[in-house]
Amino acid sequence: MRELDLAEDDPDEYEGRLVRWCGAEYVIGPFVDEGGERIVHELINVRSRLSLHFIKVLKDQESAPAPSLRLLESYRKLRDVGIPVAEDPELVHAHGGWFELDEAATLESDPHHALIEQVRWAYDRGDLGTAEGNSQQLLALAPDHTEALQYLALVLAQRGDLAGAITVGQKILSVEPNLRPYRFNLMEWAARLGLFESFGKMLAELKNKWPGERRADALAAEVALARGRPEQAEDLYLGESGDLRRRVTAEAAAATRAEASLARAVEALTADRHDEVLQHCAAAYTEYPKSPVVAVNYGLALLRSGDWRHGYEVLSSVVSAAPPLFKGDALAAIAVCLAHLGDYTRAAGLLEHAASTMASPDGSIADADLPTVPVWVTYDQELRPRDNPIGPVIDEIIGHLQGSGESVPSSLLTLRHRYQRR
Repeated sequence: MRELDLAEDDPDEYEGRLVRWCGAEYVIGPFVDEGGERIVHELINVRSRLSLHFIKVLKDQESAPAPSLRLLESYRKLRDVGIPVAEDPELVHAHGGWFELDEAATLESDPHHALIEQVRWAYDRGDLGTAEGNSQQLLALAPDHTEALQYLALVLAQRGDLAGAITVGQKILSVEPNLRPYRFNLMEWAARLGLFESFGKMLAELKNKWPGERRADALAAEVALARGRPEQAEDLYLGESGDLRRRVTAEAAAATRAEASLARAVEALTADRHDEVLQHCAAAYTEYPKSPVVAVNYGLALLRSGDWRHGYEVLSSVVSAAPPLFKGDALAAIAVCLAHLGDYTRAAGLLEHAASTMASPDGSIADADLPTVPVWVTYDQELRPRDNPIGPVIDEIIGHLQGSGESVPSSLLTLRHRYQRR
C-alpha cells in the first residue's frame, strides 16, 4: 500500500493511499465531494476499520494553508458573537502538503453496524447490562472497534469504575487519537478521579491539535479551581457559565491577595524573621487555602515552629493537588509531622512512598534528589535546606520500630543508608 504523496499524486490516485498521523494509520476511502478549494474523501482507520473522518485535501497546495486558516478564523469570529458553527477541522501538514481532518462518521460502512446500533440503543435506554454484553460480543469480533470500546468505557463510568473507564479510554486513543469525543470523555473521567496532572496534559494536547476548541474549557476551569490555580481558568471560554465565571473571578482575586502575603513572607524569610514568616503564611492561607504553594509553605512554616499537628493537617489537605516538583517533599514533610506525633509506622510508609514518588521511571533516584523538607516552594522551584533533616527522622523511626518489636522494612534501612552517605 503506497503512502499518500500530495506533491506527486493526482487526485484520482488518492483512494487507497495510506495516511499516517499522530500514531494512527488510515486508508483513504471513497470520494465524497469536490468543492472550489477541497477534494473530500472518507478516511478509514486501519486498525478499527471505521470511517470516522473526512480527509479534505486542499486543491491549491501552493497557497495552502491559507484557505484553512480563513475558515478557522471565520468560525472563531462567529463563535465569539454566539452563532453556532461547525467544529473546527484539524489542520495537518504531512505527506508533502496540507489537508484537513474533519470528524464525520460514516458508520454504515462498518461491517458491524447492526451490532453497534444495538449497543447504542441499549445504552441510550439505560440498559447497561445489554450494552456491555453486546460491546463485548462485538469486541470479540473486532478488538480495536473504538465505538464498541467507547460504549464499554461509558458503561464502566456509569457504574463508578472510573479507573476501568480510563484504561479502556487509553486503549481507544492508542487506536484513534484524532477524534475529540473520545478525548473529552477521557478528560472528564480523569477530572472526576482527581488525576489533575494527567488532565492538564490531555488539555494541552487537545489545544495543540485543535487551537480553537472550547468545549472542554468549562471542565478545565473546574479543574483549575479544584487545583487551586484560578489563574489558569481566566483565559478559558466559559460562554454562558455565569456562575463559573464569577467563581473564577472571586478565587483569582483571593489568590492574588494570598500571593501578596507570600511575597511579604519571602522578605521576612530572607531577613530570618521567622515569626513574621509564619504570620504572613497564615494570612495567605486564610485568603486562599486551596493553593498548593500557599498551603505547603504555610505547612512548612508550622513545622519550623514545632506545630506538628497543625502542620500535618495543612499539608495533608493539599498534597494530592501538589505539583510533581515538590509532591515528594511535601509527603516527606508530612512523614516528619507523623514521626513527631508518634505515628512511626505511618511515617515510615510515607517516607518510602515519598522516595518512590520522586524516582525516575526505572525506579532509581539520585542521592541528591532524595526527599527532604524544603524551606520554601514555588510552582517551578524549591529552596532546599543545607542539611537534610530526613536522615535523623529515619533513625528515630527505626529506633522506635525496633524498640516496640515491629519489623523494619528493608527498604527503610536502605533509605537510611543512602541518607547517611550523603
